[in-house]
Amino acid sequence: MNALPFVIIFLSVIALAWSSLMQSTLSTKRTTQGFVKHMKALDDAMGKIEKNFFYSTQKKEGEKHETDRSKKKYTSPRLNTHKESSKLFLSLAPSDQMVEAFENLLKNLYEECDFFDKRIAKRISDELFPMITEEFELPDLQFKDQMMQEAWYKMLRGDGCSTLSQYISLQESQTLIYSRYAS
Repeated sequence: MNALPFVIIFLSVIALAWSSLMQSTLSTKRTTQGFVKHMKALDDAMGKIEKNFFYSTQKKEGEKHETDRSKKKYTSPRLNTHKESSKLFLSLAPSDQMVEAFENLLKNLYEECDFFDKRIAKRISDELFPMITEEFELPDLQFKDQMMQEAWYKMLRGDGCSTLSQYISLQESQTLIYSRYAS
């Protein structure tokens, strides 16, 4: 009987087993290295977050000690007579800054509301400013698009948010503008 075929088969089985074992070992090593790198990155990120939180709380505690409530005089915002003068005045000839301020006001006030769309502030300003006349009232504005009309109605009514009429005006104020109530 010839032993050569048995030796070749035996060596082939050992080679296949060795190859499979090495492939598994390399795969496990790559996975382990990736996991170790991930954990180090996570540890670094958590360290930075804790460091920022620590420094921010130190500043807040320092600010609390610096301010003395007995020195402050309380004034109620309800009694402020300048609230009307702090509104954004929408004029007949709007500037680019006014249009941008109006769009930013809409975004800041209503971006959390369900009726607000990303493009609706731009679309409303595009239709609103050409329609402004001297005898114009905010509730009288009629949009062509039904979705914009519903959003405008909800902004003026204040569905779960601030009413738009608290922040904009069509009549020019003759007093100084106090930015306390402005957006």
